[in-house]
Amino acid sequence: MKIIAIVGMPLDLEIGCFGTLYKYVKYGHKVYLMVVGKINWTEKNLKTLKKSSKEIGVTEVHHVERFDYSAITQENVNVLRSFIEAIRPSLAILPFIKAAHLRQKNLAKSSLLACREIENILMYEPNMNRNFSPNVYSLIDNEIPVKESCIEAYARNVSAKKKIKKKMKLLQSYYAQESDLAGPVEAFESHKILLNNDIF
Repeated sequence: MKIIAIVGMPLDLEIGCFGTLYKYVKYGHKVYLMVVGKINWTEKNLKTLKKSSKEIGVTEVHHVERFDYSAITQENVNVLRSFIEAIRPSLAILPFIKAAHLRQKNLAKSSLLACREIENILMYEPNMNRNFSPNVYSLIDNEIPVKESCIEAYARNVSAKKKIKKKMKLLQSYYAQESDLAGPVEAFESHKILLNNDIF
């Protein structure tokens, strides 16, 4: 199976669903990442994501620079769609459509429109968001060391590293309680029916 994960901000994927992406890779699926925009991405952040992606076995990382975060436009949808059509994924993992920030929301809505022909769509949320109502949970206890290593690569100092890890652990613990699963958990809201759910 081919999977595409879309991200607009550094650390969103790593915090929100990197354990699950790594899990998919270990099960033999091909994972592609689409990094959208250039406002949020310094050369260092992009390099860090590419290095982390290589660590978990991502097949390819695409950087889409031409994206207008101020609005949902046909041009935005077409730009995303051109990459998606080239990959032809069975599953798309997108930012949550009711994100708190307008730019993230515009990316999520544009991504959803670009993925309209994909049967399986999951949405991730790297922040505590009362609008986020996950209904798919992924237990990632075996993937935690690699996920933590990828997240730590962004941190400039020990204090920043602790702050990022604390946020990650709080989210994972919260979703573990919500799902009644014992162990760290990543959560997703299914926009469409998930057909391939054997590893969750």
